[in-house]
Amino acid sequence: MNDYPIYVLCGEAGSGKSEIVLKLGEIFSKDRPVSVIDLDNVKIMRTIRHVRFEKRLELPFEIISIPDEFINIDMPIVAYKIRSIIEEKNRFLVIDIGGNSDGAIVLGSLNDILMRRNTVPIFVLNPFRPFSNSYEAVKETINSIQKSSKLIFKKLIINLYLGEGSTLEEMLLGEKLANEIAEKLEFDVLFRFVQEDFIKYFKDYIPISPLLLYPWEEGRF
Repeated sequence: MNDYPIYVLCGEAGSGKSEIVLKLGEIFSKDRPVSVIDLDNVKIMRTIRHVRFEKRLELPFEIISIPDEFINIDMPIVAYKIRSIIEEKNRFLVIDIGGNSDGAIVLGSLNDILMRRNTVPIFVLNPFRPFSNSYEAVKETINSIQKSSKLIFKKLIINLYLGEGSTLEEMLLGEKLANEIAEKLEFDVLFRFVQEDFIKYFKDYIPISPLLLYPWEEGRF
């Protein structure tokens, strides 16, 4: 039986983490079985479970999300429900734990399983967001997530997505800041994403465009 890895992604709200989880699921599912687990319980954000509820996208992988009745109320039950999924070794798992501590607490309760698997904790850094635009802010967030999840983060994904109307100059400044933060953290950068409009200017980057749109954003892209 294949022992596929588990990618655990965390990051500040608005970092584009859920978009990247979907993109990684798409990339990895081309040559292996993949499941995406959505532990992001921030109701005001557009999260992966909206894909399932709205059925807006055709995805080549399974999405496992928090049942409505458990969102924000009983994280231990959620942990129990996904334990059997994590114990399986026959599929690649990508887990979105959100930007607050609840998802990390669930992972902390599953630490015994995760330590027996090839678990790769990853922080998603978007240098354009107010709570991740400095080394100090990112380090504080990572320390908090590590404490709750009982996982050690040493890997990074850089996401240069700002939104409609952004410029190449802003992308280049964001890249410079993100690289500086990564160097201070002494983290390995596993993947680099850039807003699709600017992909021709960035070597070894993966293009990304919004999939999880807010109602007022529909029709703008």
